[in-house]
Amino acid sequence: SGPRVYRPEVEISSPKLGESFNYIVNIDYKAVAKNNASALESERINYGFGDKPVSIYYSETSDTRRKTLIASNLPVGPRYQWDATAIPDGKDYRIIVEAKDNFGETSEAISHSVTIDHSPPVFKIKADPPFSRGEDVKVTIDVNERLSGPPEVSIRQRGFRPVPLEITGGEQYLPTLGQVVRYEGVYRVIKGYDGPARISIRGIDRAGLAGTTITSGDTFSIG
Repeated sequence: SGPRVYRPEVEISSPKLGESFNYIVNIDYKAVAKNNASALESERINYGFGDKPVSIYYSETSDTRRKTLIASNLPVGPRYQWDATAIPDGKDYRIIVEAKDNFGETSEAISHSVTIDHSPPVFKIKADPPFSRGEDVKVTIDVNERLSGPPEVSIRQRGFRPVPLEITGGEQYLPTLGQVVRYEGVYRVIKGYDGPARISIRGIDRAGLAGTTITSGDTFSIG
């Protein structure tokens, strides 16, 4: 009987579902050619892998037939670090790892969707009421992307030190508002310090970028 010819096997263990990256994308993969384990040298030579049988591509959408080469002539694993500095921001990239044996058989593995993010988060804040006469103020924080955890928020009344705002209830994902994530907290007004109260914020997105920019609502009034 003729030789047993196996197709290459490829798997990707990273990136994982929901991961975001700033510049360097760690691609963890493994390619296996069962014919490399054959006792017959001819099968290993004719149907196994060469030294560097792997190529890695990316696609900009879930249509992985339209793919762009990242690197070729790579070993069977375990990691390739992709410098995505020049890649535009996007939330639907895929990584394709392709392995080709000496017989010409090719197999590929496709990653989950990957986010490339070079931009720090930006915040929009609303205080309710915008003018407090001593009552508690509900602070609503909308951010343009998901964060790695609740943002750090502080409020400074005129003439008083900054006071941390406790975020309650975790994040609320609001896709109907254009992929907005919302956080909320309640600020207890400190009496005797009337005038403007300034809000400061710092949040870190899932790519590790820190943002402090407030596009609207960085102050409210007390009187």
